[in-house]
Amino acid sequence: MRRASTPLTALLLLAAAAAGAAPPPAAVLQRLGDAFASLDRGRFVGSFTVTARSRVAKPSGADAEETLDVRRVTRHADGTSSSQVLRHVEDGRREAPAAEARAGDGAEAGREHPEERGDGPDEHSFSPGGDEDFRLPAGADAALFAFSEARREGTLLVARFEPAPAHRRDKGMTRGRLAWDPLTGDPAWIEADFVRHPTGLKRMLLRLELARQGDVVFLQRTVTDVLAGFLWIKRQVHVEVVIGDVTPEEALPAPSPAS
Repeated sequence: MRRASTPLTALLLLAAAAAGAAPPPAAVLQRLGDAFASLDRGRFVGSFTVTARSRVAKPSGADAEETLDVRRVTRHADGTSSSQVLRHVEDGRREAPAAEARAGDGAEAGREHPEERGDGPDEHSFSPGGDEDFRLPAGADAALFAFSEARREGTLLVARFEPAPAHRRDKGMTRGRLAWDPLTGDPAWIEADFVRHPTGLKRMLLRLELARQGDVVFLQRTVTDVLAGFLWIKRQVHVEVVIGDVTPEEALPAPSPAS
């Protein structure tokens, strides 16, 4: 895992902040891409809690359907994962009994169950870097974007981004704002929307908030607001996913000695 910036790097970042004209340093963009996948299988061994809330309703707000799902996810050293459903609430009213709550593969709530192994999709991560359907200025995709001059907002620097001229018509390109801490070089948050919305998507706002815990910079909170639909059938969707209680394996309590 990357550590906070060296004193020299911090001084360079502060100098850029004072000038008020520098785009995000390359190290910030690389760290942003790394943070999206920092809790993925094969990169992190330990556990964390995922709290997901969703709300689907008509544009007027009527006929809302709400869901809350809380689970503890564990990454194992052999590249496998397991998760335990801690709570599951449907429609904001009915809490599914332990025997009925489902956790992706049909496991009961409160019971730990295995997930996918290897290099397949990871439902508990957000890794847009290299994804042609949704591109952000992170990691290798950073070269596809152009940034405005950075402006100070409180203790952070914030710059707007959009596709570079040669990539304005590329699939999945986005525009938005990126904030980072000039002292540490850690990305703080990014807001993005499609330059050209895919068919059926009327509007979208994605906000990703990042945090550091020890040596781990990770995606702590994802908020997605979407208006989608065809003709007269439209729905607004709000999804919020929060990751907390990140506990690397080395920080887990040691097992009690056998008596």
